[in-house]
Amino acid sequence: MANKLGHHHLEHQIEHLDHEEQGEHADHGPAPENHHARRHAPSWMSLALALMLGAAAMASGFIAWRAAVHSGAATKAYTQTELDLNNTNTLRQELQQAIINQRDLFVSYETAVGNGQSSIATEIKNLMDPSTLATVNWWLAQPVGLRPPSPFSAANPDWVVPTLSIEVLDATATTTSTQDSADANLERSHQLELLEALLAIAFLTGGLTSTLEHHRAKAILLTTSTIVLVMATVGLVVLW
Repeated sequence: MANKLGHHHLEHQIEHLDHEEQGEHADHGPAPENHHARRHAPSWMSLALALMLGAAAMASGFIAWRAAVHSGAATKAYTQTELDLNNTNTLRQELQQAIINQRDLFVSYETAVGNGQSSIATEIKNLMDPSTLATVNWWLAQPVGLRPPSPFSAANPDWVVPTLSIEVLDATATTTSTQDSADANLERSHQLELLEALLAIAFLTGGLTSTLEHHRAKAILLTTSTIVLVMATVGLVVLW
């Protein structure tokens, strides 16, 4: 009788332990599943990351292309600036030399005429270039009381120095304009290169996003990448 009671008591304890073990599994069993759901990002985030990285790659390509275009334009403009500057300097030297030659020859001619040295005056006129000779002849043909004090006057239609002066001014303006264009293109190229470096942040944060498991951390990095991409796109449009 005592053995039966002991055996019955032992069975009761075993059943009690089984119930407790089942209760523990019921309480703690779903936990790994909830933890997994909390750690892994939803599928739409992976798609958004892929789209963002693809858009960043396209933006980076366009930025690099436009930077190269502006850099090439700057190089071409700087080369043209050198040519324009040489042309301007040549014209300026021609203008200064023409003024000196014209005035020196005219003064020598007037001195010879005043001293009654007609043969020397004729020789001096023969030394004049066609434009200077035409300028002096026009002045000599005018009535003494009506002609300007010097043949080198704006009233003289045969005086070519004003024309040369205008050419020098035009050449100087062209040189300045080309130089400004070269500087602007070079500056824009540098800004685009800086923008491309900024866009690297989007690739960095996007790459880090794919290595993380926590949903909130993924969302923060993906948002950062998207903001940088938008900024780079706006900059590309402005600096195009």
